[in-house]
Amino acid sequence: MIFKILLIILIAAPVIAFAAISYGKMLAFIREKNNIEKARLARARVESGKEAKSRTENRKAEKRTKNKGKKDKKDKKEKKDKKEKRR
Repeated sequence: MIFKILLIILIAAPVIAFAAISYGKMLAFIREKNNIEKARLARARVESGKEAKSRTENRKAEKRTKNKGKKDKKDKKEKKDKKEKRR
């Protein structure tokens, strides 16, 4: 009876050890995979932030050029009005 228990323990011990080692490797792999995914997402967030900044800068530049054109038209009208008043 004791020999059967010892035999079972001798067979089960390496199997349990192998399972524990495999489980540890699997967890390490998953952890590394998650770290890579987090880094990729962070990089994408930074890049999208840069794109958003450049988009807002482009919009501001477009507004400046549009406003500049409007100001030029107003200046021309004012000059014409002044010339007409002088006459």
